[in-house]
Amino acid sequence: MLTSTKKRTFTALIFVLVTILCNAQNKRIIDSLNKVLQTSKHDTVSIKALNSIAKQYWTSNPDTSMSILKQSIELSWKQRDKKFLCSALLYKAYTFSALDQFDSSIAVYKTGITLADKYKQVKAKGQLLSGLGNVYNILGDYEKSINYYMQAVKIQESENEKNGLAKTYNSLGVLFDWQGDHLKALEYHFKGLKLKEEVQDSNAIAMSLNNIGNVYGSLKKLDSALLFHQKALAIRILTNDRNGMGLSYNNIGNALSQLNKPKEALENYLTSFKLFEENGDELNMARSSFNIGNEYFLLKEPEKGFPYVKKSEKLADELKIKELQKDVFLTLLNYYSAKGDFKNGFEYSEKFRVVNDSLYNENKSKEINELNTRYETEKKEQENKSLQLENDLSNKTIKQQKLVSYFIITGLLLVSVLAFFIFRGLKQQRKANQIISAQKHEVEHQKELVDEKNKEITDSINYAKRIQTALLPSIETFSEILPDSFVLFKPKDIVSGDFFWITQKDNYVFYVAADCTGHGVPGAFMSMLGTSFLNEIINDKNITEPCDILDLLKVKIIKALKQKGEIGGSKDGMDMVLCRLDKNKNELVFSAANNPLWLLRASTGSASLQIIEYKADKQPVGIGSEGFEHFTQHTIQLEKGDVIYTFSDGYADQFGGAKGKKFKYKQLEDTLISLCNTPMQQHAETLNQKFEEWRGSLEQVDDVCVIGVKIS
Repeated sequence: MLTSTKKRTFTALIFVLVTILCNAQNKRIIDSLNKVLQTSKHDTVSIKALNSIAKQYWTSNPDTSMSILKQSIELSWKQRDKKFLCSALLYKAYTFSALDQFDSSIAVYKTGITLADKYKQVKAKGQLLSGLGNVYNILGDYEKSINYYMQAVKIQESENEKNGLAKTYNSLGVLFDWQGDHLKALEYHFKGLKLKEEVQDSNAIAMSLNNIGNVYGSLKKLDSALLFHQKALAIRILTNDRNGMGLSYNNIGNALSQLNKPKEALENYLTSFKLFEENGDELNMARSSFNIGNEYFLLKEPEKGFPYVKKSEKLADELKIKELQKDVFLTLLNYYSAKGDFKNGFEYSEKFRVVNDSLYNENKSKEINELNTRYETEKKEQENKSLQLENDLSNKTIKQQKLVSYFIITGLLLVSVLAFFIFRGLKQQRKANQIISAQKHEVEHQKELVDEKNKEITDSINYAKRIQTALLPSIETFSEILPDSFVLFKPKDIVSGDFFWITQKDNYVFYVAADCTGHGVPGAFMSMLGTSFLNEIINDKNITEPCDILDLLKVKIIKALKQKGEIGGSKDGMDMVLCRLDKNKNELVFSAANNPLWLLRASTGSASLQIIEYKADKQPVGIGSEGFEHFTQHTIQLEKGDVIYTFSDGYADQFGGAKGKKFKYKQLEDTLISLCNTPMQQHAETLNQKFEEWRGSLEQVDDVCVIGVKIS
C-alpha cells in the first residue's frame, strides 16, 4: 500500500511522537487540571498546570495548546522558573510541528537548548535535542536528525534518564526502519525495550514490541513479526488497552495474511474491527473493514467481503483518506469486472484514476513545500549546503500491482474471447453475403452489421489499451527517474507487445526494454505477465542481480504458460535487456536475452565516437530450444558522456526507403552516432521522424521500442 514516502514519514513520526510524549486527550484529566489552575495561589503550581493542560491539547488541538503555552511562558519568565520554562518551550516546539510550521519549531527548539545550557537543565536539554532530531527526520534531513538524536543519547545515558533514553532509542529505531536499515532499527528498538522493561512501563513495552514486529514484517520474517505482535497484544489485554488491542489484532491479521493463512487473518481482522467500532475509532475502522473485505476476496467469498469494502469506501469518503480510497476503488474495480459488470467497473476505474492523479499531485506539492521549509531553515542558519530532492513515486504496493495485473489479464482474455466470436460471426456473414450477393438491400444491411461489429472490436481493444497504459510506466515517469534520457515507443497496433519498464529501489534504478512474442492483443498478454512478474521479483522478493532476475522471470513465464518444450507446444516468451544502474558509482550491471546492449563512447585518445556492442545470451525469457540455461551478467564502469542504448528489433526490421528494404542495425547505429551532440530529449523526435520518412506509405511491421540513457 503504497503512499508517498514523505506522507508516510510524517504520519508515522507524528504517531511515534504521540506515543512517546502524551496520551489521547482525556477530559477527566483536563477538568482536574483546570480546577487546580482556578484554585491555585502559587505561580509555580499554575505554570505546572498550564504545561500539563497544553500537553493534553498539543496533538488534538494545537491552536489551543499554543494559547495556553503563551500564558505559561510569560508566567515562567516572570517567576524565573527555569525548569518549567524549558518544558513550555519543548511543548511549544511540539505544537509548531503539529501545525507543520517546522522552521518555527526548529527556532524554538534551538532557543530552548540554549536556555537549557544556560540554566543547566540537563534533562530538558536531552528532550529538546531528541525533539529537534524528530523535526529533521520529518524534513528528510537524516544526517542532522541522527546527529541530534545521538547528542540526546549521550546526555540521557550520562544522566541515567531511562524514560527519555528509551524514547530516543525508539525514534532512532523508526528512522533506521524508514531508511531500510532494518537490522540497525532492531538494535535500537531492543535497547528501548530493555529500558522500558526496567521502568515497568507496560504501555511503552507494548509499543516497542509492536515496533519490533513491524520491522520484522519489513524484513519478511513473518513468523517473528507475528510473535512480537502477539506479545504486544498480551500486554494490551492485561492493561485493557482496547484501542491498542485493536491495532495488535490488525497487525496480527496482516502477518497471517502474508503467511497465506486467510482464515486466521480474517478472524483477527474481525476482532480488530469490533474493538475499533466499540471505541468509535472511524479511522481504524475504515482500514480494518477494508482488510476484512479483501481477505474474503482472497478466500473466494466476494459476496461476504463486498459489504465490508463498501463500508470502508463510505468511511474513507467521509474522512477523506485518499490512500485508502485508492485501495478500495481498485478492489471494487476488480470485483465488478470479475462479475462482468463493466459499467460499474468502468466507473470505479475512473474513480481510481482521479484519486491516483490527485495523490500524485498532492505528494508533489508536499515535496515542494517541504523543500521550501528546509531552504528557509538553512538560510537562517547561514549554511551553504545544497538541498537534494528524493524522488518518491506513487507507489503502489505489490498487492495492488498484482491485483491490477490480474485484472488486466482477465480483461484482455475477455477481449480475446469476444474477438474470436466476432471474427467467427464475420466469417459466417461474409459467406452469407456471397450466397445472397444479388440482393442489394440485404448486402447493405449486412455491411452495416459488419461496421458495427468492427466498431465493437476496436472499442474493446481501445479499452484494453487504456488498461495497459494504466499499468505500464509513462514516458514522463521514466524521465523523472532518469532525466537525461529518452524513450521512443511506437506500438504497431492499438495495444503493444513491446514494453518498457522502470523502478527505483534504494540506490539502484532498474529499467527494461522488452519485445514479447507477437504484437497486438497476444503481445499485450505477454507484456502484462512480464511487468507483473518484474514487480514481484524486484520489489517483493528483493532480488537485485539482473542475471538472477531474468532466471526467475524465465521460470515464472514457463510455469505460467505451462511450457514443456514439446514439439508443437507454446514457444511464447520475450527478448529483453534488463539494466541496473547505480548513479552514485556510475556502474551499469545488465543481462540480455537475444537483444544486445549498445554503448556510445568517445574512442580513447581521439575525438571520434564508436558504438560498443555487448552481445546477448541467445535464449529468450521463456522456453528455448536448448532447454534451461542461466543468463550471463555483465558489468560496465561508465564514464561521463557515455550513452546506453537498449531496443527491440522493430526499428531495424522496418521496410521502406526507395527499394522497400529493411532499415537494418548498421543504419540505426549511424543515426545514433549522428545525434551525439543533440539533447537527449530531442532524440526520440528525430528517430521517429526518420522512421516515418523511411516507412513512407508502407505498413509498420512490428512494435518499436528504443531507450537511450546518458551518463552525466
